[in-house]
Amino acid sequence: MVWTADDQLLVTGGDKTGILQVPVQGGDLREILPLDESRDVDFHEISLLPNGHDVAFVVHREDPASEERLVDSLVVYSNGERKEVLRLEGESIQSVASSPSGYLLFHRSTTTPGVWALPFSELKSEATGEPFLVAADSWLPSVSEDGKLLLVHGLTLLSYEIVEVDRQGNVIRHIVEIEGDGEAPHLSPDGTRIAFTAAEAGNWDTWIYDLERKSNTRFTFDSTLDGFARWSPSGDEILYTATDMRQVRLKAVDGSGEARTVGSGLAPDWIPDGTGFVFEHYSDESDTWDISYKLFDEDEAIPLLDTSANEISAMISPDGRYFVYVSDEAGTWEVFVRPFPAGEGKWQVSVAGGTQPRWSPDGREIFYIEGEALMAAEVADPDTFSLGSPVKLMDGEFSLPLFDSVRFAPYGVGGEGRSFFLSRAAEGGATPNRLMLIQNWTAELRGQD
Repeated sequence: MVWTADDQLLVTGGDKTGILQVPVQGGDLREILPLDESRDVDFHEISLLPNGHDVAFVVHREDPASEERLVDSLVVYSNGERKEVLRLEGESIQSVASSPSGYLLFHRSTTTPGVWALPFSELKSEATGEPFLVAADSWLPSVSEDGKLLLVHGLTLLSYEIVEVDRQGNVIRHIVEIEGDGEAPHLSPDGTRIAFTAAEAGNWDTWIYDLERKSNTRFTFDSTLDGFARWSPSGDEILYTATDMRQVRLKAVDGSGEARTVGSGLAPDWIPDGTGFVFEHYSDESDTWDISYKLFDEDEAIPLLDTSANEISAMISPDGRYFVYVSDEAGTWEVFVRPFPAGEGKWQVSVAGGTQPRWSPDGREIFYIEGEALMAAEVADPDTFSLGSPVKLMDGEFSLPLFDSVRFAPYGVGGEGRSFFLSRAAEGGATPNRLMLIQNWTAELRGQD
């Protein structure tokens, strides 16, 4: 959000919405720059230019050369027109800032990550040179009117560790230290490997850790966020969400062949017989998140839930008869169960809020997060689906990912539901970032007085 010289607030609206404007005194939001629906996915990182009226921002666009990638562009909106000033293939642009000395600054990853500067003419709204590196291993630039550059130095994220704990939260074993607060592991069907989301140089990817060999292997290599890794019932493939959480992909665990896109959406989970998957997706018509499932031998997805509420985080029971999900139909997130793929009945699992549900391997328990506690509800009778009262197993042990603390689960279910894998802050493993102030930064970089 930016505050213009004429007392207007400008914001980027995210999916399906361009730049919105509202007076500082209040009023209705008005879209002043819509998305180009033929190529734009969304707008991000809006920053006010020194004149107090124009803005620079990042556009995520579909790559015409590959439907599996997005391209980041740095764009300026001036006098009612938009103009692209920089496009970086295969790179991510974030944290845009402008300098009165004639530069647009931004954080770039994944190649040579750090703060970069683009020579820029505000009068002509165009680049006047090639981008150059200002400070490696840095981000969040901010420039004062008198030319001082403030940035955060140190891209290394806080260190986290994956541990296995019993049902009371006692540590059974320390497994691996990771970078960033990603999603906790999903155990392979044979119990020998875990798949999880973690970061390297600020970019989130899916990793596989071999519990027997004690080796960690990067599974995805996209420049955008990959997550929600789910093992196939046979254990030889993994479904995951890629391209900034917009595409469902399928990839062989042994690395043979390229990942292929099998759907549009996020948070997939396998149908237990391996014929397809359930997932969530955004509905333009209802302006909500809905749940559908897709069979691999069918072109079109089949709706499961399409209501005026948001429904997310669907997972199918091990016997394939039910699916658990999260809905805000009552105003707060709660966990529910319905028959899969159709049938009568609907059961509320949580009683005081709940997110990130998981089934036990035998389908006789449903786990979920309530506040900072891990809860469990017994499925007393799968035929009539009678539920016991939820009980708290443990609390205070979770690291909830900042980028999506509703969907990304901080825990994974171990074998037979007798243990859990947690992602938590590692003791003494933090690499502190620090603020760096560079005075007259353009003179220093150019070797001028």
